[in-house]
Formats: sequence, C-alpha cells, structure tokens
Amino acid sequence: MKILNVCLCAVSFITVILFFSGCGMAPENSSEISSYGITNMPPNIGQNGEPSGFDEETVNVLYIETTLDTDIIEIREESFVAQFYEIIFLSEEFIGRKIRFEGIFWNVPMSEDENQYIVFRYADGCCMPMEIGFEIVLNGIAPLPDDTWVEVTGILEEFEPFPGHIALRIDAVSIVEMNERGAEMVPGW
Repeated sequence: MKILNVCLCAVSFITVILFFSGCGMAPENSSEISSYGITNMPPNIGQNGEPSGFDEETVNVLYIETTLDTDIIEIREESFVAQFYEIIFLSEEFIGRKIRFEGIFWNVPMSEDENQYIVFRYADGCCMPMEIGFEIVLNGIAPLPDDTWVEVTGILEEFEPFPGHIALRIDAVSIVEMNERGAEMVPGW
C-alpha cells in the first residue's frame, strides 16, 4: 500500500509539472492559437525566489519599471515574457492601467458571427515555442490582416470567457501597424 501511495504521488507530481510546463507548438494557422489566455505557464522560480534565466539586475529593472506609477506600462521586447508574467501574476496591481506592447496581430474566428483578436509573440517553451500575449478588444478599430506587426495601447481588464474562469485582455485605445517588425521570438524563462 505504501508503494502504491508513493507511485500515485509521483504520478500526480509529474502530471502537475507537465501541466505547468507550457509545452506548445507555434501555430501554423489561427485555429491552433488559444482563444483566450494565450499561455498559462508560470515562470520558473530560482532558489533565491527570483525568476531563473535572468540576472538580479535585469529582474530588479523589470519589477521597478513595470510597477512605477507611470501613465503607460511598456512591455519591452527584451523582457517581454518576464513583464507579461508579472502582469498576469500580479494582475490586481495592473487592472485598469494603460499598457503598450508590440506583437503579431491575429484573428481567431470563434463562430460565424464572432471573432476574437489577439496580439502575441513567440517565446521559448520547455520543448517548443509558445504564444505569449493578450486578447484585444478592438472598440471599433478596424481589424488588420493576420500576421501584421502592431503596437497596441490599451487598458488591462478582467473578463469572464466562460462561467468561473477569469482572464485578462486589453481594451484597445490604439492599434498602430508598424513599418519595422520586432523580434517575433523572445527569450523565455
């Protein structure tokens, strides 16, 4: 019985680890992109409580720059994943704040009459690239073609995509098509 309990605990632990590892493939078409929380993988936390993969100076700069009382929180290319997760895990600090970031615009058809729009970048996952970004509420802004590089500015808000599940999205104030593309693949954890 003791061996069975140990085996069940080990299987449960491995299942939890795999669930939170965020394995995924870069989408070849819009149907492969998640329809709301574009990723749910938590960051890897090192022994000192800081995200692994970043030195102490980088982590401190990320935290300070995204939590200062500024008019607009800029999610930068070099720290895209870290800032994204900071916003997700400390969402109560960021709800109602204006956020600006660049990424790939994508249309996700939800039904014949409904579309969902997302802006994301790819990040290194445990085994394959994953999509990191937010759903975007257009507010009358004309949708752009898929794979257009844009800069989005908008207010972070919570919404309930289905009963009992809270997600985050950006209520767009502006979406600007950029002439120059940034890095589609950004460093992960």
